[in-house]
Amino acid sequence: MEHFQNQFIRHDEVIDILKHDVRKHESQLVKYAQDHPVAIEHVHFNDHTELRDRMETQRKIYADLKTEFYSFLSKNM
Repeated sequence: MEHFQNQFIRHDEVIDILKHDVRKHESQLVKYAQDHPVAIEHVHFNDHTELRDRMETQRKIYADLKTEFYSFLSKNM
């Protein structure tokens, strides 16, 4: 059980970092929009690939962790 507790705690820490990074990125986009109000309608922003990849990686890790945890519970309960 301690293994899973540590894994869930670590996952929560990573999610907090991701949330912070998303908020920071949003703030940068807002600042750009405020600094360039006319140009904002004509600017194509990148696909935010790095953040998207990090979020998808964490989603997969969490899904695997849940599967492993439920398997553990079904064998030991």
